[in-house]
Amino acid sequence: MKAIVLLLSFSIMSMQAQKQEKEGLQQKIEEAFIRCIENESEQPLEKIAETLTLAFDQNDTVSTRYWLSYARYHQALLAAEINQKKKQAESYIDAAILLLKPSLKDSESLALLSLQTGYSIRFKSYFAMMGLGQDSRNYAETALSLDSNNLRAHYALAINNFYTPKVFGGGSEVEAILKQALALAENSINENQPTWGKDSVYELLVKHYKKEEKYSLAKKYLAEGLALFPENKQLKNLTEL
Repeated sequence: MKAIVLLLSFSIMSMQAQKQEKEGLQQKIEEAFIRCIENESEQPLEKIAETLTLAFDQNDTVSTRYWLSYARYHQALLAAEINQKKKQAESYIDAAILLLKPSLKDSESLALLSLQTGYSIRFKSYFAMMGLGQDSRNYAETALSLDSNNLRAHYALAINNFYTPKVFGGGSEVEAILKQALALAENSINENQPTWGKDSVYELLVKHYKKEEKYSLAKKYLAEGLALFPENKQLKNLTEL
């Protein structure tokens, strides 16, 4: 469970109902993910994915693609990290990526695509790793070129650099990118925009400082993160410094 990177983590009976519920989609997907873990069932996420698939089939937009992809991503996390179903997880993450490929001019879609591409590496061959890692970085950089104030794009670029081998410059940009992200807004849910990421920025910054053995800075940003997100399990798991 500690290995899960929660980025991050209802019911729509018609397109009209979907419009009414849009602003809560992120929260509902993440809550369903948690219920899946607590109840040891895949049903909560499956139910949301089915509803989002219907909305997408009825109206193919950047938004319907994004939220269905977000749900598929969480299904992949559940399958791989909790249920140990690697093949199923690979199928979900491939589907999530495929949904976002037509949205390459949308900063939020590119940021999510960057994370998903990076995550998919664990299911692919060794020879595919370098290409996928570069693709992930390219998506994040393009997302930032489209919107320099996109917190999630900064996070995607930082996590790509964090996991890049040191010989290829890994870790050299993490601190600067994440500190820029901390100054950015999460977005307003009233605009049906993603708001995830700020807690993950703190988590990755703490991990970076621990990796660099800068423990006083790690403690400082962990305290800041917990003050803002006191219930965040990933941050709580980092309290032993």
